[in-house]
Formats: sequence, C-alpha cells, structure tokens
Amino acid sequence: MEKAIITGAKGFFGFELCLAMLEEGLEVLAADTANEAGERWLEVGRNSNITYQPLHQLISEGISKASVYINLYDYFTERKRGETLAAITGFIEKNKKNFEDATVLLPTVLSDRAGKNELSDFLQFMEEQDMTNLSSIYIPTLIGPRQPETFLFQQLISKSNRDAEFVDDPRSAIYVKDAAQAVLHHGRNLNSLLFLSEEEDSWKKSLNLLKKAVQDRGETLNHIDIVPDTLMHVSVKATLSFEEVLELQKSP
Repeated sequence: MEKAIITGAKGFFGFELCLAMLEEGLEVLAADTANEAGERWLEVGRNSNITYQPLHQLISEGISKASVYINLYDYFTERKRGETLAAITGFIEKNKKNFEDATVLLPTVLSDRAGKNELSDFLQFMEEQDMTNLSSIYIPTLIGPRQPETFLFQQLISKSNRDAEFVDDPRSAIYVKDAAQAVLHHGRNLNSLLFLSEEEDSWKKSLNLLKKAVQDRGETLNHIDIVPDTLMHVSVKATLSFEEVLELQKSP
C-alpha cells in the first residue's frame, strides 16, 4: 500500500489532503504540532489507514518510502505562527530517511515581508537536505467549508472583520477538495507547478456570488507574489459550481 505523510494535517487544506489520500486508498500519517488530533478527526471515522502523530515524534520503523507533503499553505494563510517552521524542519531532519519524495505546498502570495524571509530560509533548508525527488506546488485562494477567517470569502459570509486584511489571491479560486485531488495526482511530478482554476476570473466570479462589490480591494493589498516566472501551469477541473461550493461554505 502506498504511504503518504502530511504535515499541517489539522489545517484547512491539510485535512482535505488527508481525506483525499484516504479515499484513494493510501496509508496516511497525519502530523501536526498538537499532541491530540482533535474532534474534527471524527469525520474520518474508523478508517484504519490513518494515523495521527505530533511533529516532534519520530516516525515508526514500519513507515518507509513514503511521499511527504509539506503543507505550508495553511501555515502562511492561516498565519499559524504557533505551528512553527522549526517544528516542521525538525520533523524533516529526523525522518527524511523515510521519505521517497517530497512536495512542498505553498500559497501564491504572502501578506508580509517576514513571511517571505521565513519561506526563503525554509526552501534553502530543503535544498540542503539533498532529497532526490523534491517539487513544489503553488496554490491560490481555496474556497469551501471551514475556510479560515483570514480569507475574504469567510469574512463576508460570517459578516465579521469587515475591514480586516485578507490573504486571498485574486488570480484564481479553487474548491479545496478539487485542489486536494489535484495534489494527489500531480504531487509526485518533479516539476514545480502552479494550480489555477479552469475557469477564468474564478475569484471575482465567486466573490460576486456573495453579492458584494468586488471594488479594487483585492488587487490593492500589498501582497508579495512568490510564484516563479517559469512554472508549469495546471488547470484544476471543478467538480462543483461556484454556487454549490459557496452554499456549502455558508452552511454551519
């Protein structure tokens, strides 16, 4: 049975990655900073193919030649400074002998210069690990249930933080489950990739469905675009309409 290791597994995107891997029949090791998995893992049910462990713990000897997905998307978009990059780097250093290949999952924009410095240091660290199969996937705005309040869509739906900054990238919006499936099928590609929705202007079209003026708010934020110029683009096919996704997101 193929094995997958996912860091940041309790995050918005990380959890969906775990579900996608399980649905594909993989054995999943979910890792995060907390000692306990938390109530949301009840959604996984009694699936015997998933194990949760804290990042500071060594991987068991039974897990080898696994694909590791280093989820920095949630780290930067949820601004989870509690889940430090030091914990992730420590996990990689201690367990890299178990990895067959590694995929770093990244947002397409960062909200501050400090984040860019953090990311630069981490990517340098990854290069120094001398992993044979290492790739990156850049992912724009993800929409769907349990989207964090750091995104504009959730701020508008919950009618909170109306004047707060947000981490959206207006170039594209993708249903979180579709992005997880796309990672599953493209994550072991040795090229670095940029995911984009197959629908042009998907972010603006989705935002308009919330019956709010788009204005220029998204484009005028001082976000730092971190997408390299020479990336291969992957068009992510939508399984649900924007209307259906946002209805799911609005549901309690």
